Amino acid sequence: MLNRTPTLLIILLLTGCAAFPQHKVAFVATPLRPTAQSALLYVDLRTYAGVPEHASPLGTLHDVMQGIALQALHEGGLFQAISFSDEARAHANSVVRLSIYQQTSTVWPYLTAILNYFSATIIPVYANEQYTLTLERLDATGKVSQSIVDHDAIHRYAGILFLPAAMMGKTPSQAVNETLNNQIEDLFAQAEQRGWFATKE
Repeated sequence: MLNRTPTLLIILLLTGCAAFPQHKVAFVATPLRPTAQSALLYVDLRTYAGVPEHASPLGTLHDVMQGIALQALHEGGLFQAISFSDEARAHANSVVRLSIYQQTSTVWPYLTAILNYFSATIIPVYANEQYTLTLERLDATGKVSQSIVDHDAIHRYAGILFLPAAMMGKTPSQAVNETLNNQIEDLFAQAEQRGWFATKE
């Protein structure tokens, strides 16, 4: 076992972890134009682990997801101002709840790769990470009046075979950013088409 230790360390250093978005949600082609009614948007952002029916709060992701949501909403171009602060809720033209559910497969493939250095070199290990996003329109009393849901996923691979992809920026963080950014833009584009932001609540 001792003789294998240097080899294992070299292999782990050379192992690439790459991720690829699945693009189940179509790209939003062009930014939307803000209107007087969409001057200020308040977003009640919530993050969870698990599927919507059996989810638990995941506060550790909140700040990261808020940054991704803010970027997506700015790129979408529909709103002149966006706030996640409760203080802005009373003055907002539109109030919505954005919930992000992360479902990640078990970590056993990665543990297997560490324990079995052969699989880390030749056989790439794989994990699937799915995201379900819900956008809910809230009325003046805070009740949900309408909702939209969509699903997407990224595939993670680890192994020497995927080192070039990892070096070219196909990293898990980039894949998550790209996927969630597109999902959020798509949800708000759908909401705009349904007239959610046409009038002040």
